[in-house]
Formats: sequence, C-alpha cells, structure tokens
Amino acid sequence: MHKVSIVVTRPGFAEAAVAELAARWKISARALGDRVVETSAEAKLPAVRETVFVRQTLSRATNVASPGANTKPEEIARKIATMIAAAAERANRSGRPWTLHAFAVDHDAALAASARIAKDVIRALEKTAAGLAKRRVTPDVFAGGDQAGFVVQILAADVDDIWVAINAPSSGMELAVGGVTRMRRVSGTPSRSGSKLEEALAFANLEPKKDETAVDLGAAPGGWSIVLARRGVSVIAVDKASLEIPTALKARVTHETANGLKYRPLAPVDWLCCDMVIDARKSLDVLQAWCREDLMRGFVFNLKFSPAKAWSIAEEALRVREELLGASGGGWRQIEVRQLFHDRNEITMIGRR
Repeated sequence: MHKVSIVVTRPGFAEAAVAELAARWKISARALGDRVVETSAEAKLPAVRETVFVRQTLSRATNVASPGANTKPEEIARKIATMIAAAAERANRSGRPWTLHAFAVDHDAALAASARIAKDVIRALEKTAAGLAKRRVTPDVFAGGDQAGFVVQILAADVDDIWVAINAPSSGMELAVGGVTRMRRVSGTPSRSGSKLEEALAFANLEPKKDETAVDLGAAPGGWSIVLARRGVSVIAVDKASLEIPTALKARVTHETANGLKYRPLAPVDWLCCDMVIDARKSLDVLQAWCREDLMRGFVFNLKFSPAKAWSIAEEALRVREELLGASGGGWRQIEVRQLFHDRNEITMIGRR
C-alpha cells in the first residue's frame, strides 16, 4: 500500500505547518484541508516538540479509507488488524506492549468514527491474534513504561477519510493521543487563560516556586495571577481593568493599574508573564526590552495574531529565541516556541535562565 507521512495541526494552521517544515527542515509538504499536512514517506520529520505548529506526526501512514470509496467498517478493521500483526512480527515486537491512539482533530463525528474503528480493530485482533491483543495497554500506561513497543495511530481526518500509522516512540511523535495535553480548568479562575499557563509550564517542565516573584502583564481578569499565587508566588498583576482574585489569594497579588507596555518593576523578578491582547510584535518588543534590562529569570509570553500571519510571527519569535540563546552573558538555558493545545490564534514563548 502507498505510504506518506502525515502531520496534524490545530484547525486553520496546516499552511503554517507547511511553511515551517519548508523553512526550518527543507521538507516539501502540502496541506490536505486546514488541519492535515501530507509529505513524503521518506521525509525525516522533526520531533513534534521541536516544532511550533505540528501537533502530531504519523510517519509512513496508510490511507485505509478515502472519501467516496464507501469502505465498509469491518473491512477497515481487518486491514488495520492485519497491519498491526505484520508490524509486530516484522519488528520482532511480538513480546512487547503496544498501544492504540484513535483520534480526530476537533471534529466530533470523525472522533466517533475513529473510536468505533478502534473497537472493531481490537475485536478483530482478539479473534485472529489473541496474544497480541492481550499485550495492548492504555496510552497512559504505555507512556509511563519503557516504551519499547509501538504505537498504532488511527486518524480520522473525516468520517470517511481514515489514516493509520504504526511507529516506535523514537519516531518523535507525541505519546499523548493526537498530541493533545488537556489541562483541567483551574478552579476559581475567571477565564480559560489559566489553562494556557498551566500547559506552558508543564510543556517546558518548569515550576514556579513558593516565595518567588512574578509580574503578570495584561493580568485581567486574573487567571494567570491565580495560577502563580496558588503556587505561593508573589505576583504584581498589571492591568487597568479589574481583577477577580479569590479572597484566599489576594494577599499574594498586588494590582498595579499601569500600562503593561511601559511597566517596569522596582527590582528584578523571577518570572515575567504576559497575555496582553496586543499585536505579537509589540509583545516581542516588551520581552526583548525586559531581557536587555535583565529584569527576570524566566518568562511565559503569549503572542497573538491572525492565522494568515501565523508563520511570519512564529519566524520572528524563533529569531528572537536564537538571539537570546546566543547573547553573551544572557544566561538563557531554555527557550521554547510552541502553539500549545490551549492556544487559539496564538503561540507561546517560554524561557528560563
């Protein structure tokens, strides 16, 4: 069967991923709609975490059901079960655990279709390869183990457009299903924005500590300040609008009704956080100014844009990243640039000295 490699993005960002793959890795690709990208099976895809816009990769994927083909569900399941058994035998993985990811990209009907197919595949394996079926573990168990087996991904690009890839974790794919890490909404926060900061910190494996200090630019209504204050961080929340901070946390949050573009603290802080609703390039100017003035040890910056400008803004953010990492005496040991699951028309920059 003909194979290609598939890249999945947030809806509306397939063209941004095409531009990123071409510019950063010289990979030629084409968008299949607004959230799926196709490239050669021989293309050496980057690890998902190294990219800005790629949510998940399916290396050497096969299209087992295409639009208009009217492929019967049982036929799809048989095809996939046969592929799994062959892959296990070919790679001498017969004694290894494996897992199954069935997903779609923000498409409820397609997600339901992928789940039905996954159930049919498991039933087919139980009949034809019972030992292999028994070695299947949940995605969470697989991700927490030695990852010596393989991952079967079933992507429903649409209800009748089904892709399958069988890869080792070393392929650079994400071990979260569909590449998605959902954060629970932080209780007591007045908006979804707290989930963005939680995801950014988890992605970069960073954790603000008790009694550290932070400035939160564009703080209203208070979601990011609450996330920080709950960790014991003392926060200066900068916004001319009002805040909704729980009573138990108010002692850790100082509200400054100042202009976030111009605000500077009296002394350097541990964290600079920014979710201001302004042009992305203005946000980058603020970040660079604080870095030049050596005013923080870490940062989380959200950059907002229209989808049509996605790659140009990401390219600028990557340029700033390289400048900061290469600056003599800057001391930056980690800077990430990534469109996280909880971002919308946004990307997030995360850095730590």
